[in-house]
Amino acid sequence: LFVSHNTEAVVRHCDSAILLEGGRIIDRGEPKSVVNRYIDMLFSNNIDDPAPEPVVLEEGYRGFNIVHFGPRFYAISQELGSFDIGGASEDSINRLTGQDVCAVGLSHEDVLRAVDRMESRHKTIVEGKDGLERFFEEAPLSDNCPKRKSYNKNEYRHGDRRAEVIDYLVASGGVLDPVNVRSGTVVDIYMRVVFYEKVDHPMFGFAITTVDGVIVYGTNTRLCRIDIAPAAAGAVNMVKWSIRLSANSGDFFINLGVAEKRPDMDLLIDNRKDLIHIKVQTDGEFDGFARFETSFEEFPSIPAKSF
Repeated sequence: LFVSHNTEAVVRHCDSAILLEGGRIIDRGEPKSVVNRYIDMLFSNNIDDPAPEPVVLEEGYRGFNIVHFGPRFYAISQELGSFDIGGASEDSINRLTGQDVCAVGLSHEDVLRAVDRMESRHKTIVEGKDGLERFFEEAPLSDNCPKRKSYNKNEYRHGDRRAEVIDYLVASGGVLDPVNVRSGTVVDIYMRVVFYEKVDHPMFGFAITTVDGVIVYGTNTRLCRIDIAPAAAGAVNMVKWSIRLSANSGDFFINLGVAEKRPDMDLLIDNRKDLIHIKVQTDGEFDGFARFETSFEEFPSIPAKSF
């Protein structure tokens, strides 16, 4: 039995997890899913009694049915017909969410707002284009991330979604949107964020994690002591992170996020965990996750003294 608030350790070492609050079970199941629920609770302070069976709370809201099941609330497009949310896997929910036919939240109001944003995004849909110059010329209002080759359909999103990460582009070694990246090369990560409400102190960040969810490296504009100008409602911000990715061979995930800087605790607005999946390839061998600049020198041996 392993009891901890260390979410990375739970994901890495456990086969199943249980989330407790006030002595009662809030959620249980696959560790990553339970950890995501725990993170949701931390940043929303919203704890609802789980519904043992799916309960339809509202029908036909902008073409969606609002359902409460377990610890979460769902908006399910009526286009899906009699969709069984009780028997749906986490992967299928993530896939439907990426297709904008499902939304997941911690309250009835959360999913209503998500449906409102989906309708707003769908008013203007611009197809993705290739090329860095075209990337800057694009103006998609819908989520363009699933069109990238490195997109991970099993990503997880959380935050109040007053703004959204709606597109990204990875560039490395003259290649755009690569699936494979050579260790030691500079990787540029472009991110496009649309703001639905005014945010006075926005901040942007990213993190690189292992398959087990261990953070190899992460930073944000607060840690870098970079002040971002207030973002007005309707604004679209473009930012770029550059990093020399000196990692060992293997699969890695990249998280992208936008938050609001606060004196007491930053508020997550849209954190897309495991959004990007890349495979790092290296020529040399070494232990661990990251490569450090290393040199070795051998000095002449001293002859053994005779006694």
